[in-house]
Amino acid sequence: MFTMRPPAVITLLLLIALTLLGFVGRTGAQDLDNVSITGKVTDQNGAVIP
Repeated sequence: MFTMRPPAVITLLLLIALTLLGFVGRTGAQDLDNVSITGKVTDQNGAVIP
């Protein structure tokens, strides 16, 4: 059976915790309450369409 030394267990748990915290920050990018779209629409001749 595989056994880990206590410092290795602590390091593994810390690595897992930091990975999970990294994913928490990325969920804020999924906020769809404040969305803005910018740009311009043109026809095939390059004229701007209002």
